[in-house]
Amino acid sequence: MVPRCSLLAVLIIALPGFFINPAYADPIELLILGQKRILNEFWTSWISFREYNGLLVYFSHLVSYRCAIKEVRYGINSEVARDLYVIPPCDPDNLYTIPPSALIYRTIPPSTKMMSVKLIYTDGEESETRIFSVPQ
Repeated sequence: MVPRCSLLAVLIIALPGFFINPAYADPIELLILGQKRILNEFWTSWISFREYNGLLVYFSHLVSYRCAIKEVRYGINSEVARDLYVIPPCDPDNLYTIPPSALIYRTIPPSTKMMSVKLIYTDGEESETRIFSVPQ
């Protein structure tokens, strides 16, 4: 659960002759919306692969934008994302810091050819299942 903050007042400046109306927005909601937009636009960065004492998959991009994510599902050599990657909780005081205890990578079988990833956002919306090919 994402902690709630006080409201942020935003002044909307209109063109001459238009009414100027203040709008109120929750800073955490704005953060989540912004992170969700980034995740949707840059989905090709959700995971990355590395060969280092075996084949590794990194989830660091997702951990960096975790305030918008409720759940991460993935599949190895499957278009169905069934396995759960446990993402650390959102920390509003250190938004983009990866916690030292976070497991940002996993060892995957050397026979892995592709992975699927699906996100469930904090608002309940589900992303498309995205497919990532392991570089050969």
